[in-house]
Amino acid sequence: MDLTALTENTGLSMQDLAEAKAASGLTETTVSRMWEQFQDSPQRFLASLDAFPETLRCSSAFYLFSCFAVFRHSWFQEHHIPDTVYFDTFRDLAIWHDVLRRTKGINGLKQYRWMAKPLLGELYRLGRLEFEPDTVRNILWIHIPEGPALLPAAVDESLSYAAAFFPSHFGLHFQNWQCESWMLARANREFMRPDSNILKFAARFRLLTPDVPGPQAVEWVFDWPEGEIPSYPETTGLQRAMKRWLLDGGVPVEATGSLKEIPEFRQKTGSPCPD
Repeated sequence: MDLTALTENTGLSMQDLAEAKAASGLTETTVSRMWEQFQDSPQRFLASLDAFPETLRCSSAFYLFSCFAVFRHSWFQEHHIPDTVYFDTFRDLAIWHDVLRRTKGINGLKQYRWMAKPLLGELYRLGRLEFEPDTVRNILWIHIPEGPALLPAAVDESLSYAAAFFPSHFGLHFQNWQCESWMLARANREFMRPDSNILKFAARFRLLTPDVPGPQAVEWVFDWPEGEIPSYPETTGLQRAMKRWLLDGGVPVEATGSLKEIPEFRQKTGSPCPD
């Protein structure tokens, strides 16, 4: 595995990486040393990165974590995890890079603490959804990354894959699958169509918390807007509906829920998710 293969399969750009490397002044020797530091103490390494000035921090993190993803490939192979899962998981590098480029005009990575999770074996994208195993609390956390429509069939496929993936590769069985997201908020029913894919997704969960204020909905629906509500974009039907709701006094909220029906474990004979 090398950076060229990573970029070709994740949507990253070699030009963006080259510019980030030049802006950060990183050398291959420095990258290798920092990888050793990350492996030795991830939290200490992340704290040291936090202390960098913002632009240098983002450019450095982008190049470093792309290299770290290459270094981590052998671990995925040792655990017999398909390359489709490896590339899908590290596609988050391109997603978060593009968010920062669109919203701030910066060629870099701001969510490097999130990207530490797959490097530590704590996050996997399996089809449309991402899964984070919490072995301390025995919870499998479900995340909804940026991507195509949240179609019920794609959700079913991802959940079924996860039910096989963790027992097959790590011997882990979870009876408690949870999701914390704006998509689970009860308030969504006030402005979304009854047949919305988001409401269909939310219906899979038994809510554990009340709706609580949070920025996720505005960030993801309106692409991290900086202005006041009247300036929010109205390109999609969801944007128009949510914007009207916000202008009428709606408050962005989030909720946590537990998956009502855990898919049955079946021995995985191959990736049921499309390549």
